[in-house]
Amino acid sequence: MALKRRNHSIPELNMTSTADISFMLLIFFLVAASMDADRGIARLLPPADQQEQPKTQVEQDKLIALTISAENTLQLNGQPVAMGELRERVGQLVSSIGTDHLITVDAAPQAHYSTYFEMQNEIARAYRDVRGHIARQQFGADYASLTEEQRESVRQLCPQRIAEINNNN
Repeated sequence: MALKRRNHSIPELNMTSTADISFMLLIFFLVAASMDADRGIARLLPPADQQEQPKTQVEQDKLIALTISAENTLQLNGQPVAMGELRERVGQLVSSIGTDHLITVDAAPQAHYSTYFEMQNEIARAYRDVRGHIARQQFGADYASLTEEQRESVRQLCPQRIAEINNNN
């Protein structure tokens, strides 16, 4: 008696819906994922088409010069200053000088971005402190709770005047 050899066929998987399912999962994760929006530094830049910028003369005693060296050391008006002191010192200078102040920022190209942005954050905090103090004096409330007209009057009393210097040292 001869045994008959059977041919066993291996069943194939139906792959037609796999592409559809993976596409649906991709869409789901793209929609469900949170996208963090990058935030930048609010600065008013001059228009690109202007060739000649009018020169503004600022008296030396109304100038606040911030310098970041290639070694990431910070100087305020030529004197070394710690990052933790910057907010208070800039706030004092801005409030004592008044509306005619100008802050110049000169960062060496070799300086770290983190040092530069930390300095910018401290400047912004100093302005926020000074504007908050003015708002409490003028209106008896915090700057954040003022109306837009009141905020504009506070911004006129304490304008944010920052100039970037690019010396490429």
